[in-house]
Amino acid sequence: MSERCTSFMPHYQIRTVGLLRTEMRMAYVRFSDFVTLVRSAAKKHLNCGLRPEDQDPNDLQRFMRMVHQRQPHFAKKYEDSWPVMAYLEIYLLSRIRSAAYLKRHYGRCKEGFIRCPDPIWLRYAEVR
Repeated sequence: MSERCTSFMPHYQIRTVGLLRTEMRMAYVRFSDFVTLVRSAAKKHLNCGLRPEDQDPNDLQRFMRMVHQRQPHFAKKYEDSWPVMAYLEIYLLSRIRSAAYLKRHYGRCKEGFIRCPDPIWLRYAEVR
């Protein structure tokens, strides 16, 4: 534990993004920049189909290095950069749940967006 940290890790599991933002005491705009940074770094360096504990340690180090290069204050302000790992866990688990849902209901994983068999104007023509 570093003495320079000003925000220590909470003693409970953070399961929602809203709770994470509250614990970080961060404004909405800065928090959305943080979310964008973590997501882009995860997509670049990690396998988004695996849980954080199942990731390759070298990939996790590259991920953390990229986050700290772009936002060095996370390493200084937060003990062990806990918000980065907390959001990474929330993000990856939501991706895994989403892929499982799509596979269960549509027989495949989402590759971009789901193509509907008929155009939207045809599907909703009866509503008019």
